[in-house]
Amino acid sequence: MKSLAYIFALWGLLAASPAFSVVVPTVVLNAEYTFPGWSHTAANHQAYDKAYCWGMTSDIYYSSSSKISGTFSVQTGSLNINSAPSWIASPWIDPESGNITVSAKISGTNGVQNRSIEFWYIPYSATGVNYEGTPVLFYTYSWTTLNTTVRAISVSMPAALVNSQNLFKIKLNFTGLGGNHYIILDNLVLPGAYMSDPTQCGANPMVTDTDGDGVMDTEDAYPNDAARAYNLYVPAAGNGTLFYEDLWPKVGDYDLNDAVVGYRHHIVTSASNKVVTLNSTYTLKAVGAALDNGFAFQLDGVAPSRITSVTGVDAQNPSWWTKAANGTETGQTSANVLVFDNARRVLPAPSGAEFSNTDLTEPYVQPVSYQVSVQFAAGQVDYGTGLSFNPYMILRQLRGLEVHLHGKAPSSKADADYFGTEDDATNPTAGVYYKSKDNLPWGLDIPKEIPYSREKVDIVNGYLKLAPWAQSNGVLYPDWYEPLPGYRDNTKLYIR
Repeated sequence: MKSLAYIFALWGLLAASPAFSVVVPTVVLNAEYTFPGWSHTAANHQAYDKAYCWGMTSDIYYSSSSKISGTFSVQTGSLNINSAPSWIASPWIDPESGNITVSAKISGTNGVQNRSIEFWYIPYSATGVNYEGTPVLFYTYSWTTLNTTVRAISVSMPAALVNSQNLFKIKLNFTGLGGNHYIILDNLVLPGAYMSDPTQCGANPMVTDTDGDGVMDTEDAYPNDAARAYNLYVPAAGNGTLFYEDLWPKVGDYDLNDAVVGYRHHIVTSASNKVVTLNSTYTLKAVGAALDNGFAFQLDGVAPSRITSVTGVDAQNPSWWTKAANGTETGQTSANVLVFDNARRVLPAPSGAEFSNTDLTEPYVQPVSYQVSVQFAAGQVDYGTGLSFNPYMILRQLRGLEVHLHGKAPSSKADADYFGTEDDATNPTAGVYYKSKDNLPWGLDIPKEIPYSREKVDIVNGYLKLAPWAQSNGVLYPDWYEPLPGYRDNTKLYIR
């Protein structure tokens, strides 16, 4: 067990409360695509981008002679004070937060006095020509030093665009004074979703918001419900797994299988990212405990008054838990919900066995799942900053005996007299919770499904790369929990 002391000092690299990860869509112009079966010529690549609704003046052309990267780059016409600006305009996009990026250089400097790229946005307008509103200049990049070095230009997408729930085009104007050298550009990336219709680029992109919540129907998971707009998932894919030891404040045998609970959260939010509903699936997979333990969760910082109802739990009115009308526990600062009061009742051991699903020589017990739904008062809790999951066990039917994940604060009803006793090194003043004097946690959260230890088998004996991963500060074997050759001793794990 000493071998784990250094491992869980690093557990924050993996076991922090999982969050929904968002992949921002992008619209890209890099002159590298053409239609299947077409030859790879500059003209064909340019025809491809125009077919997907990129607009450009007639003096814009693709070339391999002065490319920045790949096979082709985009070149403007000759730029000087006497010529109209060359320009490129994107298809309609639904902008996202992030930076507009592009690589650019000047083809030469002989006689050149300046060169600039102007960044404009064009809003959608139902009454405008080609549905385009009045262009707005929001940034200008100018060459202050005239050379042919490639510049990496990065411009923030204006917040007004991201928050407007409107469609926009991004237009780049290329201007210059003196000489006749041109600007070469490549790898233009716009954070946002493609919203044009390639079959008719000049047509109305059909901005529709049926429920009037400010989110277009194409991006609204609930287009007919103004209170709901988005679905988020934690973990983003698949299920996570919680592992607990129940002899706190003692370390115990450290097989971390006294309760093994699978989970996945489905969060429904409004257009303004306020939580509407938290739908969670909790699956009790194993009980390696001789004690009668309950399982609950706290929503840190969410006042009970912000919850309107809780359904789907299996708590049979234990005397040590008092439930309010909205389904949360009374007398708490943060909302607490009891999912089940006794794991041994929910997943009873088979006849003649002491535990459920921790010994491969004993009959298998089918896991039990609960669909717990928490409804929130409208506009009360922001998903990005106000929703933190804090699942925990309640030991031996004693309300004050809570076992949380490493670093997670207890509820208002935890018995602080146990802190700092036996093997526990909890120090609320320092913000240290539920770790042992050897830095071991009593609860772990892995944001995916992995096997748990067999009865009375230390976890590091099953996961062979866990120790070197920790010793290297997370550099070696960041995938230590994956089922790769040499990563596990499956004889130490409960795998049927």
